[in-house]
Amino acid sequence: MFSDSHEIIIKNRQMKKILINLFIVLPVLLAAQTITVKQDSTGNFTTIQEAINHAWNGDTVLVWPGTYFENVDFKGKSITLGSLTLTTGDTDYKYSTIIDGNQTSSCIVLNHNETNAVINGFTLQHGIGAHITPDFTDFRGGGLCVYDSYASVYNCVVKNNRAATFGGGISCEGLNNPFLFLSGVSIHDNQAYEAGGLLINGHSVIFDSINLCSIYNNYSGYGNDIYTVNKDDSIHFYLDTFSVSIPTRYFFVHIKELGIQTYNYTFDCQHSYLEPVNSDLYVNPVTGSDANTGTSPDSALKTISWAYSKIKVDSAKINTIHLANGIYSESLSGERYPLNVRPYVYVTGQSMKNTVLDAEHVTRVALAMHYTTNYSFQKLTFERGGFVNEEGEGIQHGAMLVYEHNEHVVFDSIIADSGWNIRGTIYCIRSGVRFNNSIFKNNRGGKGLMVGGDYLIPDTAFVTNCIFDNNHPDTVSNTPYQDGGAFANDGSDFVSVVTGCLFLNNNRKEISGMIIGYHPAKIYLTNCTFTGCKKPEDYDFRVSDEDISMYNCIFYNESGSGMYLLQWYIDSITFIIKNSLIEGGLQTLHLEGNVGLVYEDNIDTDPLFYGGEEFPYNLSGVSPCIDAGTLDLPQFVLNNMPDTDLAGNPRVFNGKIDMGAYEWNPTVGTDKHRISNVEHRMPNLKVFPNPFSTATNIAARWETTAQINIEIYNNAGLLVKTLLSGKQLPGRCQIPWNGTGNNNNYLPSGGYVILLKIDGRDVESVKVVKK
Repeated sequence: MFSDSHEIIIKNRQMKKILINLFIVLPVLLAAQTITVKQDSTGNFTTIQEAINHAWNGDTVLVWPGTYFENVDFKGKSITLGSLTLTTGDTDYKYSTIIDGNQTSSCIVLNHNETNAVINGFTLQHGIGAHITPDFTDFRGGGLCVYDSYASVYNCVVKNNRAATFGGGISCEGLNNPFLFLSGVSIHDNQAYEAGGLLINGHSVIFDSINLCSIYNNYSGYGNDIYTVNKDDSIHFYLDTFSVSIPTRYFFVHIKELGIQTYNYTFDCQHSYLEPVNSDLYVNPVTGSDANTGTSPDSALKTISWAYSKIKVDSAKINTIHLANGIYSESLSGERYPLNVRPYVYVTGQSMKNTVLDAEHVTRVALAMHYTTNYSFQKLTFERGGFVNEEGEGIQHGAMLVYEHNEHVVFDSIIADSGWNIRGTIYCIRSGVRFNNSIFKNNRGGKGLMVGGDYLIPDTAFVTNCIFDNNHPDTVSNTPYQDGGAFANDGSDFVSVVTGCLFLNNNRKEISGMIIGYHPAKIYLTNCTFTGCKKPEDYDFRVSDEDISMYNCIFYNESGSGMYLLQWYIDSITFIIKNSLIEGGLQTLHLEGNVGLVYEDNIDTDPLFYGGEEFPYNLSGVSPCIDAGTLDLPQFVLNNMPDTDLAGNPRVFNGKIDMGAYEWNPTVGTDKHRISNVEHRMPNLKVFPNPFSTATNIAARWETTAQINIEIYNNAGLLVKTLLSGKQLPGRCQIPWNGTGNNNNYLPSGGYVILLKIDGRDVESVKVVKK
């Protein structure tokens, strides 16, 4: 026999089983109920979330008109959430029944394996996306976020939402075959990093072929309106309105893998939101308006992003977006970043320093994804690219990402300033790019510029006449790849040709450096100057498993431990140094592993920089680097040698070339050859700085008493200024010139010739550039 206590325990267990079974079947036994939500307190609840919290599977939550500032979570329940559209059939209730995400999260989240969720008759606005799983550190689905759930959405407006990463309007993704049905849904004016309107990642979506949807005027760095990925089955897009009548990848991305656009879909659209313009467009952040035509400076648009959307892409004709001076930012001009770069479109600023694309450390400035070709950025500044979180950590790839198979790409006269990045402020992956006459400065995190590829996609980057200044590591974050440095070549079989560049004041966190190389690849450094690294305990220059060739370079005044080359995975690497000034000589080289060294015709001495204010690393007239370089270079390097150096001086003069980024300021217009003995190289006429902005100095000398004239001529050969005229004793002079003519009016920018005459004879002339 059981004791009384045992009988009580058994009875309690039996009662517990009965209660458990009752709770399981009760929702089925009870009839589905309708729970009302009214803001005037006459319904069951005043908030949508309260009603959902009290609902069972199969219930309906009926919402009266009003604006509900909520972030609604279905909590795994298969319920119907509707406005009065449900009971009246009047779809206009979607305009007056609003769920406002209040810039806090998604307006609605389905993230708990909901199997039959229905949403009908709402406007979803001002959501910013949900952080849906611990594996995702980003925010997706600004208006509606569907993850591992089944949802049907009817008669809704999804507008003015923004997701930090993917799916500004709606995102549907997950691991367990989520499903989305859309009927009479309008998705417009949403924004995201990628997939501005609708993201479908790997799973199914069905569009109602009768009650048509509209998707238009959304914006993102990739796939403005629709972005579907990893789709094996075909999708049928039935739309009333889309941004354009014939979808291009700028508006509609449908890929399977590796960025390759697939065409296993049908696209049936009744109307288009805009008509592309097959001409140049003009943008002005101050006086422009996106309601203008944009076809002339007097009718300029206001935002670059809208110009990108309006302009027609034509492979037979390059169209250009012309940017007036000003600051293009979200806070000042309503600019939308990242810019979604389009092929066969050039973007040209009015001036390099005063046309500023400022991402305000919210996101990248621009994104150029798979197979975007034949584009350029010229005469402008990329500023504050990359996302910085509340802890001060930079967690995105800086100003711009150039990603895979971007060919015929040119960056000319740009500045990348104050970016905060992982890997590179401008990061080019497996793409053929050219950077000319550009400046990378004050960037934090990764490198100022990073290029690379892999053995499957070999390519070449040309970096010419660029300055890398004051690029440093992220000292706040412990995120990998944020260790600073100026330039990196990262990728198998990728070739970097770096010519005429100045590297100064660049540091790394662990291994200080200006040039970084990883993996089997090649770097060619020609006529570069390296100086001013300030980490004495670390290396200035580090390369692993890459062949590197250095010609006509200056490596001087470096506080680090020199150059470090490591052979690691591959059998051997080669380090060639020829006709260069290497402070410390062979002792500054640290080679580890099987490294073949070629060290020829190099010098170890003071380069005798001129030290002027505008070009402090220009060579003085007695520098040992003058004419000490070599033109015996690989042919493809020689073919890409620029005509001038960083200061505008001819790069090759009388068949000779100097060491370093700056060519010694040569004479122009004289038949005399430059004398190779530097002790007798003192010129009779010198101009510094050159080029100049506001003022320059003309220094002249003569050895006999004579009539001395120093005159300035314009490019047409007309005399515009006489600086000195009269009988002079043997000696020298230095005369300032502020860019004015004989009438004291300021002369226009351009080239001028300074001519020294002695007793009426043309002795020497120098070309000067007024900026």
